Order: sequence, then structure tokens, then C-alpha cells
Amino acid sequence: MKTVKGIPGWALILGLLLLANFLWYSFAWYSGWYENANLRAAAKQIRVIAVHTNDLDGVAIMDISTGKPLWIQWNTGRNGSPRAISYFFDSKDVFDLTLVKSRQPKYGVYFYGPAKKVTWWLDRGDSGTFTERIFYDTNGVPSKHEVWYDNTWYPVDRTNEHNGIIINGQWHQLSFDTNGMWTIEVP
Repeated sequence: MKTVKGIPGWALILGLLLLANFLWYSFAWYSGWYENANLRAAAKQIRVIAVHTNDLDGVAIMDISTGKPLWIQWNTGRNGSPRAISYFFDSKDVFDLTLVKSRQPKYGVYFYGPAKKVTWWLDRGDSGTFTERIFYDTNGVPSKHEVWYDNTWYPVDRTNEHNGIIINGQWHQLSFDTNGMWTIEVP
């Protein structure tokens, strides 16, 4: 290849190609063409809709091909602030995050088993860890309810409209301590 005033021909061609590439990307960025193309592709996969159920209103991201939710932000606060967020996988609610002003977030995780069995793990007392789990049968009826107390899962025993646990053969009523962990009342 020939040189142009000391620049090899291949370097001149490469420089012109790089300049053309830079100009093309600058045009695409400035005009918004590239971003709009991505938005159009995403719009074919998902859609954002308003949802209403019982006393809740929210915004959902739905999978267009299945018509099922992927994500829902529930607005239950009086001022319209987000209060709960639900995440879905294969059309099933798998993770809930509840936001309460001036408190730690509460969360619940759903573990699905065979034949529509499900276990719901909860942070009931705002402790930042799981403090409760509820097992549901295939018909959706709770089959077992347990709380985390003293580094052990204890089955909940409901007596006289109060939840409690049995330790060493004696029933103890449950309540939360200041850290949001389950504690028992001393008899």
C-alpha cells in the first residue's frame, strides 16, 4: 500500500473506518434511535399495567407471552408510597418485601414443593432474619406453623386465642422482644 505524507495506507483506511463508526454511534446516540430500538424490543416482551385487588392498588410488570406477573409494586399507604413489592417466578409469588416507614423491611419467601405444597418463611418481627414458617398442604390449608425461638424451630400451639409453644411439657405464650425475635412469657 502507498503512504500519504508518511501515513501507511492501511492506517489511513483504519482511521477512516473508526471515524465512520464513531460518527454512526454519535448519530444513533444523539437521535435516540438505538435506545428506542431497545425499548421497542422490550415492549414486545413485557407490559406495565395498573392492578387492583381487594384494598390494594399497584403497578405490575407482566410477561406478554403468558399474561402472568413478573413483579408488582403494591401501594397501600395513604400517601401512595410503595408499601409492598412482590416478585414472581413461573407465575408464582416467590418473594415479598414489605416496607413500613421507620422500620426494617419485612420479607417473606415462598418455597414450592410437589403437588402445590408451599412453605412460607417470614420475618414477622422485623428482626432481619426469618422468625416464622408456615407449611401449607396441597389444598392451601396450613398444616404446620413454627416459630424460631432459642435457636430452634418450635411448633406453634394455639390455646385460648393465643399462640404459644410447649417447652419441657409446659405451654408458654409468644410475644416479640425489642429486637423483633420471638420470646415467651415466664409463667
